[in-house]
Amino acid sequence: MGTHPIKYFLLNKNELSYEVLIRGAEPASTVIELKKQIAKLTPSLPSTDILESGLEPADDLSGAAISLKELATRVKQLEEKYDYSLHERSRALCYHIYHRLKRIDDSTPSATAKGVNKDFNDLYNRLATIQRPSTPTPSTSSAGQPFFENTTSPATTIINCDHQLDRIRPKFNGATCVRAFLTDVKEYASVKNITADRLLAQAPLFFTGNAKHWHRSIRDTVKTWDELAKLLLRDFTKKDYDYRLLAEIRSRTQGESEDIIIYFSIMADYFSRLIKPLSEQDKLEILLHNIRPCYANVLAANPDSLNSVEKLRTLCLNYESVHGMTAQYRDPPRVTPNTLAPDLAFEPKSNQNSNKHFNTHKPFGSKFNHNYTKKYYTTKNENNTQPKSVNAVAEVSKPTRLSCPRCRTNDHTLSQCKMERFPICFKCGKQGVKFPDCTDCLAIGKSNSKNKSKN
Repeated sequence: MGTHPIKYFLLNKNELSYEVLIRGAEPASTVIELKKQIAKLTPSLPSTDILESGLEPADDLSGAAISLKELATRVKQLEEKYDYSLHERSRALCYHIYHRLKRIDDSTPSATAKGVNKDFNDLYNRLATIQRPSTPTPSTSSAGQPFFENTTSPATTIINCDHQLDRIRPKFNGATCVRAFLTDVKEYASVKNITADRLLAQAPLFFTGNAKHWHRSIRDTVKTWDELAKLLLRDFTKKDYDYRLLAEIRSRTQGESEDIIIYFSIMADYFSRLIKPLSEQDKLEILLHNIRPCYANVLAANPDSLNSVEKLRTLCLNYESVHGMTAQYRDPPRVTPNTLAPDLAFEPKSNQNSNKHFNTHKPFGSKFNHNYTKKYYTTKNENNTQPKSVNAVAEVSKPTRLSCPRCRTNDHTLSQCKMERFPICFKCGKQGVKFPDCTDCLAIGKSNSKNKSKN
């Protein structure tokens, strides 16, 4: 069994959800999405590296028992009539159950756990005897052995994920940053547990384009990966690399919607690519000039704390935390018929000077202002020989239309008005009466109509 790969794509939805969950991801809702998640997770997290599932032993054992029933049904069908596709899917399910049972804590195995392990051993032995008709029957030495034995070293299962390696393997074409490529290769080798000798053997897979031609010209002269890395830096590093990169660093300011923690991380990666490292004070100076101006107040309040990049990072993070909380502030809600405790709700103070606007009868607009005099308004035929004063423009200008005819002010609209509702004539501003019933406006309207009829 240890020589066969685990074929995750042959598992059912329940088994796929389990495999995704134990790798720290949230299982998707469809089988297609689950298979995409498995394809991304298994290269870095094979089943042999996961020693504990993180689930409750009872729940884990219950899930394994359900899969075991499905395996029993498939084995029975295979014994009646062989089917290659069913056989492959049964083997994949068998390997899944094996690893799942291994992750359950059996320091004090219960009766249920012992029964599940016994049933699994029986099903595994039965499945091992089933072969394709064209192949000979295996010897009894391999079929009669129980799968779970009292041994400290569990069986090793090889995960065949070579088809996924090409997606995550670093690539270098000769035009990108060679230092970034070497950093990616170092991380790749660390995750895959690749030795330096094996890394040198896989070197042709890392290069594309012009870099592939370069590698072919020097691969016979290098004996270790470190020698290859030195040649890469020698041949693909710009002569004025530090000068140009430092100019990019100084011009790399924080974006408007960029989190401060992301910006500091990017700048740390910038600093690490310099051949000649900067001092702590030089890094601090660059960051102080390049972060958003919104941090100026909090930095000005703590001048003595700005002695390191970490202090600056802490102050900016604290500012973002406080700013995030204040951005969620909302005014207290108004009392509604559904308010359960209206006596505890906030009541704004009434405007004591609210009636002063109505005593003046400030006009709503020039159309309804009947107090204009000839002193400021003349016709085209009249000759005004008196010199205009300095304020003549202000006096002749058309009155601004009020935004709130109720309060007679321009600082808010009628829909935003918080004043208590009461009748008012929106034309002349008279309080206590609506426009159709306003005697002042009606009288003025009648007089205007008479004057027009006479003319």
